[in-house]
Amino acid sequence: MYAFLVNQNAANGRALKVWMKIKPILDERQVRYHIHVARDVDDAFNFIQTLPPHVSTLVLVGGDGTVQSVLGEAQRRNLHLGLIPAGSGNDLARAMGIPLDPRRALEHLLRGTACSMDVIDCNQQLYATAIGVGLDGTIAYTVNHSWYKKWLNRFGLGRAAYVIALFQVLCHFKPRSVDVYLDQSCEHLTGVWLISVHNCPSYGGGMKLCPQADFQDGRLNVCVVQHLNRLQLIRMFPKVYRGTHVGHPAIRMFAATKVRIDAADAMLAHGDGELVGSTPIVVEIKPAATYIVGFENRPEH
Repeated sequence: MYAFLVNQNAANGRALKVWMKIKPILDERQVRYHIHVARDVDDAFNFIQTLPPHVSTLVLVGGDGTVQSVLGEAQRRNLHLGLIPAGSGNDLARAMGIPLDPRRALEHLLRGTACSMDVIDCNQQLYATAIGVGLDGTIAYTVNHSWYKKWLNRFGLGRAAYVIALFQVLCHFKPRSVDVYLDQSCEHLTGVWLISVHNCPSYGGGMKLCPQADFQDGRLNVCVVQHLNRLQLIRMFPKVYRGTHVGHPAIRMFAATKVRIDAADAMLAHGDGELVGSTPIVVEIKPAATYIVGFENRPEH
């Protein structure tokens, strides 16, 4: 049986509109389900904790932030997760091949099987897509505190908020020296703009910092951007959406199961688009820690 959790705050209320599109389909097909519209994270937790034992799949109507907010609690309850994308970025849906159209996403959910997914553990919190440190951590903070995010979401232009924030942040952000510990090795890096640690290829609405990242391979992919001036960084930015920045001399790629990032001058960090604090941070992969329903092109469970 399904339980649908609708995040009323996702993408400035878009999740509620998405729910109204899929509810008639569920009712027409006589699908049995529980439904709850969550006001906040505590409200969502309370709903999950009171679910009856026969509920096996928690379907989230929201974005990457919605998934992150309940990921730990869903794992503790051994619930499979479903996803109807209704957020600003929807990068987890992209990685898993879940359609962004809510009706098509529902079709995938209803006929799909459960696919295992690695998750990220950062500072004892679980994340699905990526941890970003430095420039992108500051961008995430700027977007989430901006006046324009809700207006862009209202018109389905949530991705544009990250582009606007990039130009805002570039005016004052300065590259730093960073120590990155990758399993048993250490890299001392200078002139670092950002370090992005990925479980899925993209974040921020399709920015493929680590296009080779795979949520089932049991490792973290790391992208470091360094030694660029502001103009060069702006010119490279469009390539990130295609993943063609890889191979540029200013880009360094690593892979590890555990990553520690430290900097003499603290750098902001985000996880799945939500601020998680600042360096030092420790990021670790948790293989096959949860299951997602509705992704059809992976081994079945």
